[in-house]
Amino acid sequence: MRIRDLTGTRLVTRLFKKPINKHLYILWSSAYPLYVKKAFIKTKLIQFVIVSSKVKYFTDTRRQFYSNLHQRRYPGKVLDN
Repeated sequence: MRIRDLTGTRLVTRLFKKPINKHLYILWSSAYPLYVKKAFIKTKLIQFVIVSSKVKYFTDTRRQFYSNLHQRRYPGKVLDN
């Protein structure tokens, strides 16, 4: 989690990503059941909501996450649901 600034009594936070992170998520073509892949996506999105103090931070992180999943061959229809 990255703490951006302290404004008054409100703490502003967003997800911190290590520069060396290669985003090697489960491949879509792996043998894992579909429910495991969907649960993984849902869990990561919940994590993003929890650590993002602003909606913009969440949407930026989600957009990058979906882009990374797209590179791992996740179909768009799964990401849209």
